[in-house]
Amino acid sequence: MGGGDVRGRVKGRFNVMDAAAVAFVLLVVPMAFVAYRVLRVPAPIMTTITPARLAADGPLEVRVTGEHFRPFLRAYVSPAGAHLWPEDLHDDQRANYLIATPTAIELKLPRGLRAGLYDLYLFDEGREVAHRESAFALTPPAVPTPVTPIDEVATFDIHVRFSVDADVVPSVHVGDTDINQPANDTPMQLAASLVSWRPAPEAGETLRPILPTGTTLPLMPALHRYDAVVRLGVVKRQGVWGYNNVPIRVGELFTFVTPTYVLRGMVTRTARVADVSRGTARR
Repeated sequence: MGGGDVRGRVKGRFNVMDAAAVAFVLLVVPMAFVAYRVLRVPAPIMTTITPARLAADGPLEVRVTGEHFRPFLRAYVSPAGAHLWPEDLHDDQRANYLIATPTAIELKLPRGLRAGLYDLYLFDEGREVAHRESAFALTPPAVPTPVTPIDEVATFDIHVRFSVDADVVPSVHVGDTDINQPANDTPMQLAASLVSWRPAPEAGETLRPILPTGTTLPLMPALHRYDAVVRLGVVKRQGVWGYNNVPIRVGELFTFVTPTYVLRGMVTRTARVADVSRGTARR
């Protein structure tokens, strides 16, 4: 007889059906494994979250970039370090999830979150698929800066004695205007400008520094004294006149800045030119 017996055994040990079953298993299992690897949905990856800091009383929206984002996922937040389990999910922790692309999503965070550091989670049908620790921080609401009421606004001519380097003098001209414009929250918008400019009665000073060793250094540039009248808009707060939050009164230092030079001097006299209006600071 041939290699098989009457029961279909091959060489006395396996029949044809046994051999076919073994061959099927050896063929199908690797194919199933390959199909699982190919068709398996990859888990989302959260790479960056912007902005990383938000004000608790501001827009609570963040953008998440990464990979493998898909529709129908659900986003939740929890205080950093307090792990969020599927059975603990609540609507007040859920963020509004909107997919932009497979690599970016937009999240509108839930209202009512307190200031602090938060973790971000993505769930799929109650199964955690992504977790980003310390994803973003909420900062306390900004404390509004109190506004001091304005009692009065006016135009002043202030007399200032400036100490000027000799090289700067040729650049100074009557009509030059200070580049530090008045603050936008005041009704007075008149920037400081030079009304007059003339040498002071004293002669210029020439300085010759002497080191502790007794060595005399070369002459420093001469400092010249100039008397100027500066016209500007001032506001009165709590009884003090000021320009850009700098007090305007005799003995105070005053700085005049233009694109080409800076003058520093001391106020020697103030004179009120004209009242403009009365009111309070506007925001």
